This record gives sequence, structure tokens and C-alpha cells, in this order.
Amino acid sequence: MSEIDLQDRFPEMKPVKRAPTMWTVNGCGLTLYGSRDKDPETRTYVKTRCLSLVFLPLFALSAYRVAKAGGEGWYFLGRVPLSGFAKAWNFLIAICLAGGIGGITFNQIYNSPDAIAERKLAEAESQLSSGEVVAAAESIRSVCFGPSTKRDKAKELLENLHERA
Repeated sequence: MSEIDLQDRFPEMKPVKRAPTMWTVNGCGLTLYGSRDKDPETRTYVKTRCLSLVFLPLFALSAYRVAKAGGEGWYFLGRVPLSGFAKAWNFLIAICLAGGIGGITFNQIYNSPDAIAERKLAEAESQLSSGEVVAAAESIRSVCFGPSTKRDKAKELLENLHERA
């Protein structure tokens, strides 16, 4: 049987000096997933190293052409580019993380005591301009006894309510 030149056979593959770092604790960490681009002649295939959480791959970090080494091990022949699916998955995860962080941040700001107090005071101003003095007083009172830093402004409005009515 003739020698197979792996570099000619897999031109996109970059040689590696050692196996990539892999570790998991209770399914969380860095490990290999999948089996793609199988080559029957060399009996090699590509596995993707992923950051996983409870055995679920979250983020694809790199891909390697490997050969089975018996048992649970592999010989790492070289590093190859991530698949289109892995790149798309990484993009989707990044978008979900950014959206989640943005949503949580928006929720924290929008529902902060000061933001709620500002909306209540704006509502009170609107009620006063339409002649609803009792409703405006109730909106202002809720800010006076609330946890926001707008209490002083609300107390001032409440004290001056008779002048504006």
C-alpha cells in the first residue's frame, strides 16, 4: 500500500504539535463533538471542539481531523476550519447572548424605582393638566412613599398641588 500525503489530501488542514486542551466537570467544559468529512481511505474524520454546558455544546471553538486511537482516544492530525453550520451556530449563540443581556439590562433600567417614579410623576402631570386632581394626588403620593430618589420632587409637587389645581 502506498503512503498517503495528508497535506496533499487535506490542503486546508494545518498541522498541530499537540492535542488541544480538553476537560469537563459534570459535562461542563471543553470537549469534542460530532463526526464529519469522513475519509474512508485514511480512516480519519473531523471532530469539533466545543465549550459545553451540561453535555450540550454551546460554542464551537475549533475543528480537528482525527483518527481513532482505540478506546476513547484520538490521534490529532491537524486543525481544519469550522464548518458553516458551526459558524452559523456561533453567530446565533452570540446574537442570543447579546439579546438576553440587552433584554435584562433594559428590564433592570425600565423597572428601576426611579424610572417607575418618573413615569408616575409624568402621569400625575398629565392628570393635573386634564383636571383630575385626586388621581394626580394619588400618583404623587405613591412616589412619596416609594423607594425612589424622586421622593423630594414628589413631596414638593404634593405640597404645591393646591396651587396647580
